[in-house]
Parts: sequence; C-alpha cells; structure tokens
Amino acid sequence: GAVAKPLEPTELRPTDDHSRTGLNAATSLDFLRHSLTAYEDIAWFLAQDYFMRVSDVEAAFPLLPLHPDVWPFFLFRFFADASNNMHLFVHVTGDFGAAGMPGVFKKFFSDVVVGMARSVQVLTLPMVIYVDDCGLIGGCRDAVDAEMVRFHTWAWVVCGIVFKAIKDRVAAQNQLMLGFWWDSRTFTRTLEERKLLQYVDLLANFA
Repeated sequence: GAVAKPLEPTELRPTDDHSRTGLNAATSLDFLRHSLTAYEDIAWFLAQDYFMRVSDVEAAFPLLPLHPDVWPFFLFRFFADASNNMHLFVHVTGDFGAAGMPGVFKKFFSDVVVGMARSVQVLTLPMVIYVDDCGLIGGCRDAVDAEMVRFHTWAWVVCGIVFKAIKDRVAAQNQLMLGFWWDSRTFTRTLEERKLLQYVDLLANFA
C-alpha cells in the first residue's frame, strides 16, 4: 500500500493506494458493479412537505471481515505514533481504497441488512442509500424519526451495526444529504454554502 503521513487524530483514516500494488487492477468487479441512484431516489420519494432523516453507518467498510487468504494483499506501512518511524500493518477488515469494498458493502448492507429489516417490518418507509449514508423519507416527522431510531436499535442488536450519533440529522423538510439541501416545501435542491465557496475558489484558480 501507499506510505501515509502522520495525521491529526480527528483526520486519521489509513487509506491504501491499491492501484500501485496492482490489487485493484486484479480485482474482478463483475458481480459487484451497481448503480448509485440516490439523487434520483430522493427526488422521487421526497413528495410535497415530506420529511427526511439522515443517518450514517459508523466505520462501514471495517464491518466487513477479510478472509485470511487475502491478508497478504492488504499489508500496509503506517505511522504507529507521533514519530517518523513506520510500522508494518495488515488490514483484517475492509479498508478504504480497495476497489471491491463499495460493491461488497452494498450487498451486505443495502441488500441483506436493509432487506432483513424490511422483512420483519422494522423498516416500512422508503430509505435512500448512498454507500453508508441513509435517508429515511415519509410524510410524518414523528413517524420518520421513530422508524429510524427503531432501525438503529435493531441493526445494533441483530447485526452489530452502529450509526454515527453525532452525524445523525433528525427529520426535516429542508434536509442536508449528499452535499445538497433538499427542500420538500419548494421542491428545490441547493448546494451547501461551504462547498459552493470551495467550487468558486477552485474555478477562480483555474481561470
């Protein structure tokens, strides 16, 4: 994998450049390919004056255990402390950088976990999923909030899945998801101001 530089604790996420090692090029994605339709799905399900609650799975890819046979392909060098000394590590769960992880997580979470939750009526409302971001949509604010909380509890008890409580956003008619503010009252989609300013600066630099 790639050699990573020391980061602040709040920024720490070891990411391998598997393109350098050839692992991504050797990975067959034929049965993992899928389309991300979250933007279209939100536009479809977010009816007039509806509410959307947004939740984010905690450490999504590390939920996926890697078989020991593939551990030699997931070795990487990283800084173990504040010094400049690197150590050799190995991922034993999914990492951020392997080409197959998004497709595997889609099968695990969207197809299996969410499918199980719907089969036992834990989930009944439409839920838009973009990798590990979930947007639950419905006409009643209290019902949307209650169902998402119920799903959080069920997912932890049954599947060991934790959601990022600090990033959870309660049901609202003007909700931030995937970088846009979605307003069901006016049917408008507005770019997040922080990102708009970043894009303007970037375009100015290009100009």
